[in-house]
Amino acid sequence: MKKKIIVVSAIVALVAIALVGSSLAFFRDADEKANVFVFGSVDIEQHEKDRDGNDFVDNSILMPVIDTTLGTDSESATTRDANGMPTDENFRDKIVTVENVGSEDAYVRTYIAVPKALDDAGILKRDIKAGTDWTAVSADPVAVITRDSIDYNVYAYYYNAILPDGETTPALLNGVYLDYKTDCKTAVDANGVTQLTHLTYPGATAVVEVPVDDFAIGTPGADPTVNPTEYKSYVLVATEGVQARGFANAAAATNSAFGDFSTMSAADATAHFDGFWN
Repeated sequence: MKKKIIVVSAIVALVAIALVGSSLAFFRDADEKANVFVFGSVDIEQHEKDRDGNDFVDNSILMPVIDTTLGTDSESATTRDANGMPTDENFRDKIVTVENVGSEDAYVRTYIAVPKALDDAGILKRDIKAGTDWTAVSADPVAVITRDSIDYNVYAYYYNAILPDGETTPALLNGVYLDYKTDCKTAVDANGVTQLTHLTYPGATAVVEVPVDDFAIGTPGADPTVNPTEYKSYVLVATEGVQARGFANAAAATNSAFGDFSTMSAADATAHFDGFWN
């Protein structure tokens, strides 16, 4: 009889231990956090102004400059003002800067496209402020594109520093001008109206003649916005930006995001600009 009681007592003890173990399992602790990530944005705005801070206005009259030293190594003391802007009356302001209006620091690459015929002949000049702030991707055009039947040389420039959110780059381009040696060739049409047919420029061995059709948009008579002495010629500018975080410099960032022109095919380089200007 005693033995039986002992056995039963042992069983009860085991059950009690089991119950105690079960009740302890409900005394728990937890440290749970909701991990929230905010997606940063890269948002850039390209600005084109004149030296007074006004927005660039299309259809400015472009004529050869008078200053024979502008753009040369022997610029005269009066060629530029205190801000580095050319003082020649025929210089046309087109001051290009880039502002980061996104939430993240960025690297930027800017493109300037000019009519190939005028550029190759040395007629249309760009006043570029490349150097400490901006560096040319290449001295040569990175691509040649065609827009409205006009070929354009495209030049590319890196902004060398990280562009923090809320800040604006120094100017890359001050503006454009026709070289002082530029002259014109005219002809009288069937209606007796004198029209510009070529721009001319003294080359190394002979005078270079650039037909209007190679650089001008629109035809007098066919296009009511063009008259016989005024032709439309475009200088195209575009900028692209990419996050700075994770990249060592502007070249690495923009080449990774948008392509490296040193290894890009001509067709791919041309296609790259379709979204900007075509």
